[in-house]
Parts: sequence; C-alpha cells; structure tokens
Amino acid sequence: MTARGYGGSSSSLPGTPGGDADPANSVLRWAVSFEKLLEDPCGVSYFTAFLKSEVSAENILFWQACEKFRKITPTSLDELKAAARAIYNTYLSESAPESVNIDDAAKTEEKDLEQPTPDMFNKAQTQIFKLMKMDSYRRFVRSPLYQRCTLASVEGKLLPQIATKPAHMGSWEDVVSRGPSSDKKVHELMDRGEKRKCEI
Repeated sequence: MTARGYGGSSSSLPGTPGGDADPANSVLRWAVSFEKLLEDPCGVSYFTAFLKSEVSAENILFWQACEKFRKITPTSLDELKAAARAIYNTYLSESAPESVNIDDAAKTEEKDLEQPTPDMFNKAQTQIFKLMKMDSYRRFVRSPLYQRCTLASVEGKLLPQIATKPAHMGSWEDVVSRGPSSDKKVHELMDRGEKRKCEI
C-alpha cells in the first residue's frame, strides 16, 4: 500500500462498487485480498462487525476517515481544520474515545491541525492499514462469520444479519455545521451511517 491508498484509484473508498455483478463471487473476492474486501461496501460492513466483536472497530473507522479526508475539497481552511480536528479528537488525541494504536513516528501533532494538509494522516493510516491486513483480516477470512457469508452466498441466500452499522461517516459539512464538538459528538458523527442490507 502506498500512502495514497492501495493504488490511488477512486475504488479505494468503501462505497464504490467493486465491479463484480455476481453476489456469490463478490463474497468470495473478500478472501482474495484485503484490498478487494475494502472495495466492497458490504464486505466492509461485515469486516467492521468482525472488528467490533474483537473490540477493534476503530481501526477500520479511522482508515475510512483518512480516506475521506485526503479526498475532500474544502471551501475554506477552517473547513479543512474542522475535518482534521474531528479525526484527531476521535482517534489520535490522548483523550480520544476511539484511540488507534500507532507508534510515535506516525502520530500527528496537535499543532499540525493549524495548517492541515490532505496527506497529514498518511503515516498513521498506512500503519493501521498494515495492521488490519496482516492481523485482523487474516482472522476474518478464517472466522465463522465469513464462512457463514460464503455458504449463504453460494446457496443464493441472504447474508447473515449483523448487529452493526456499516462503517460510513457523516459528511464533513455535518462536522463543520455542528461547530465545536465534544469527543462524544464527534464519535457519534463518525459512526453514523444509513443501515445497508446486503441482499444476495
């Protein structure tokens, strides 16, 4: 993976169709590579559910937040600052409610939020990507959850229900319009998303 995602294409954001019209093949593609899983919004939802069961969903949520951040086109510096602070407060600050585990070299300093750049979270994002790919993803494709998804897709059935919201965030406009937010409010915004059914 490069610092600009895994290839720099628009498909690096979950929410972009993975390009496979056959639902059964779509589920099977999740095991081809971590990158393929991230291209499928349904796959991201199930991977997120798996991470929640391991109490590590903050990793995929942080990765998605960074993907969205580096692609936004803010209308003002204040808007970019608000987006950067939302990520920092939620995942990187000492009091972050969804703190991600990264080393000091990858951390963003709070002072950097005054002059934010689209790539300011790249080191941290890359580190979390590698952690998920080498650790959580490998367990996911061997998990009973993925096995149930595979069986259901091959049999032409609905995928098993999961008690989670897909890992989609609200818009940065929502972050800005709320103004200064507590960590709790920022967390609620980051975790918000419309419930999506993965119908097979």
